[in-house]
Amino acid sequence: MKQFPNKNIFLQLFHLGLIIYVAVALITVVKKLFVDVQDIESQCSRFTCLGEWTVQAYALAGISALVVVIFSIRWSTSVQNRKIGELIEWSKLQSWQFKTFAITKENPENHVHCLLCSEKIHVTEDPKYGKGYSNEDQTWMCQNCYGNHIKN
Repeated sequence: MKQFPNKNIFLQLFHLGLIIYVAVALITVVKKLFVDVQDIESQCSRFTCLGEWTVQAYALAGISALVVVIFSIRWSTSVQNRKIGELIEWSKLQSWQFKTFAITKENPENHVHCLLCSEKIHVTEDPKYGKGYSNEDQTWMCQNCYGNHIKN
């Protein structure tokens, strides 16, 4: 079990199905803090959708916290687990159609974001980013999240 004592720790995990990169920068000593990296990795490994995930563990002025940041949206791990689980269960009850994203009356913006991971789905020739799954409410899901959470 890896631990980093006596540091204000900024730990980033980029998560693409499995954790493939871990960057740790030890910063100024603020408060004695032991961070269980294995626990952080296990929290993140529960989520299999593609996207960039940042996990930050830090201690400032006696306050310690662990948050997950998905495309600039901050969640505590307990909120994240519950929210993603609820969205997946709701999504399984929806009727999804595979579509090419286009600007329409219903979608006047030039892009939308995946319901689960917030990946951008937009007008492009690249099928990875230009296609996704949409329900009748024009809620969109990227191909990876659909394949990992709904299709199975």
